[in-house]
Amino acid sequence: MIKKINKFINYQLIIAIILILLGIFLVLKPDVSVITISYMIGILLIVNGICLLALDIRIGNYMIFVDNFVMSIMSILFGIIILCYPAIVSIIVPVILGIWFIAISMFKIRFSFILRSDSVGSWILTFIMAILSSACGIILIIRPMESITAITFITGILLIVYSISDIVDMLVFKKNINSISKRIKKSFKTLDME
Repeated sequence: MIKKINKFINYQLIIAIILILLGIFLVLKPDVSVITISYMIGILLIVNGICLLALDIRIGNYMIFVDNFVMSIMSILFGIIILCYPAIVSIIVPVILGIWFIAISMFKIRFSFILRSDSVGSWILTFIMAILSSACGIILIIRPMESITAITFITGILLIVYSISDIVDMLVFKKNINSISKRIKKSFKTLDME
């Protein structure tokens, strides 16, 4: 069980690092072609979705509260939409990234409550980072800028902020992996008894 949770955490850390690099690239090169950015983000979302789907199949019923299946399908669909319609990225990318950030943040909020119920002191940091990630998502959805350069720059900054909060969350999860593993096993046993 711990190995499976570690794989999930390590995968999330790799995605967060890739997103930080993409965010830095967007901040440093905001005038880069929207089409180029579209293809980069579309491919990243499809790869993320496929990896999450594979992880969901491998983990099976142990991680019922993670909802990897839904997140993987959303990620793949958004990636395909971006690859098919790269010219409308200036409006779609902020909205898609916003939805993605919020969906992942909901998982982190639920996870922080599990840590809290197990009396893990660092649950509040995870909760705050999840709220910060949600705020980034909401900003992207309600304020899609009209200038492509501004969108690129803002998206880069929000990608960096989101990814840093994701790394902090995953490190907190890694630190408390034994407690998390026990909690998952306990909830799985409860479901088997019903």
